[in-house]
Amino acid sequence: MIAYFIIGCEIAFWIFVAAGLCVRYLLGKKRLGVALLMATPIIDLLLLVATVVDLQRGATASMVHGIAAIYRCQYCFWSSDDCVGRSIFPILV
Repeated sequence: MIAYFIIGCEIAFWIFVAAGLCVRYLLGKKRLGVALLMATPIIDLLLLVATVVDLQRGATASMVHGIAAIYRCQYCFWSSDDCVGRSIFPILV
């Protein structure tokens, strides 16, 4: 079950990123675009909470849980100041 949730979070993440950029730059609605882009960390938080709840309910840590952790670390890496934070986030403000 958690594997489907991970896939859903990945799809939702990219939908919100694409929608946020399109709304912001193609439609010119900056605030709505920022709101959509700000939803991406919420999606990651939901994934983290779902993984923790699954493990607390007695699930054995498996490769699926490892994939959730890698997904979370990937997001943290790409949103860090050293990687793209300085080049993308000033545009959003």
